[in-house]
Amino acid sequence: MATHPPPPPPPKLPPLPPMPPTTTDSSTKDASITSPPSSSSSSTAPESASTQPKPETAGILNRFAAKLRQEVEDMETAREAKERAAADAAAAAAAGTGGPLDQPPASAALEEKKKKPGFLSGLDNRLQEQRKELETAQLAKREAGKSSRMSPKMKKQMDKYLDLDTNLKEREDLLKQAFRDGYWDDYKEAARKGQKLWDAPKRLRHAHASPVIPSPESKSLTGEITDPLTLVRGKKASLVTFMFSAFGEGHVNSYTARFLEEFKDSPDVQLVQMNVEENWLKAPVLRALTPFVRRKVPVELRSNYLLHFKSILESRRAAGMSNTVLGWVNLVDSDGKIRWQAHGPAKEHELDSMVRLTRNLAGIPNPAKAAATAASTAPTTTAPSSATLTGLKK
Repeated sequence: MATHPPPPPPPKLPPLPPMPPTTTDSSTKDASITSPPSSSSSSTAPESASTQPKPETAGILNRFAAKLRQEVEDMETAREAKERAAADAAAAAAAGTGGPLDQPPASAALEEKKKKPGFLSGLDNRLQEQRKELETAQLAKREAGKSSRMSPKMKKQMDKYLDLDTNLKEREDLLKQAFRDGYWDDYKEAARKGQKLWDAPKRLRHAHASPVIPSPESKSLTGEITDPLTLVRGKKASLVTFMFSAFGEGHVNSYTARFLEEFKDSPDVQLVQMNVEENWLKAPVLRALTPFVRRKVPVELRSNYLLHFKSILESRRAAGMSNTVLGWVNLVDSDGKIRWQAHGPAKEHELDSMVRLTRNLAGIPNPAKAAATAASTAPTTTAPSSATLTGLKK
């Protein structure tokens, strides 16, 4: 039996070349591609990779952060030193003792010692200098009596404009006026009821049950800023009239003509007239017509003729003046209480009541009653009768 020889062993494969290094530059890559790898090149590749320069960005950021942190700490230290110096100065002033003038305080020396040049420290110094300059200028203005550039009137208007409570109240009034009251409501009421809603009373109201006269701040025809309540407090009786339109001016004049005729020589009685324009669209027109109004009013009555260009809805309704189409007259005492009121065109009995009640309120005697009283108290002389004359002859 024939035997077969054993198969030959498989041929040995050559070893694989090593992988090229990843950190080498383009020249090294080209060299590795063109030339076959060797053991010497494989051993030197890691060494060349380890000798590459590393970026210094992290070191720059760390140094900047450390510098910024140091400057912040210096600023905090300087601030604490200033506070301690101020506290020491206050304590020394309270105790009545102080250090020598020729030596700087320890806080200032510490501040100068720890003060380092830098962007943040320079910015802090400039801010401190500006703050000191502003404080010095404000102190000088206060000492001179000029705390701001605004005049007192403008400052008052700005405070009123920026007052939250006042703005909310004005907004509430505007909403009520817009959704509750129509523009033509007063005209409709006057057309439906006529020029007289009711007749004026014949007696005075009690003072405790009388409303206060509306007293908005107004401007007189002489240029003074005043209000009706200030004017009526100097007289025993005042007739305060309110007109809200040209239609009501005739109503007011029907009362004032008789009033001026009766009390032109009475020092305790006066006439105060209010011309009010509640519509903000018409207010500029009334302002422009002020010279014509001044020309119509006599000179002696201009100081008591007031102009107002804003709404007085709540105060006039509280005083009983509900309709702005009609003219209103109010007999007011020295406390500002409305003791008698009338509106619309004057009737004869209303004029008589106005004159009589004004005399009673001012304490002026009635001339007719005074004449009647004088006539009744005068001694009477009777002529002798014929029988008496006959007896005397005998």
